[in-house]
Amino acid sequence: MNDSVDYDTLVTELDKILEETVSEALEEQYANLNAQFAKESERLFESRSFWRRAAVTEGLVILGTVFAGAMVYKMRE
Repeated sequence: MNDSVDYDTLVTELDKILEETVSEALEEQYANLNAQFAKESERLFESRSFWRRAAVTEGLVILGTVFAGAMVYKMRE
């Protein structure tokens, strides 16, 4: 019976250690991913090609909206 208590205590302690280790690893990974995301975002926003693509995409969205509006208008007539 005494061995069982020691085993239960050992299992409980190992669970605590594992939980702390996993928690620390996840926090470290989250911090690294945030830093990497910030670095990539800064690089992306500073690049001219991003803004060129954003402008083209915005223009295409506007043209698509105008086209869809024209089609709806013609379908009503």
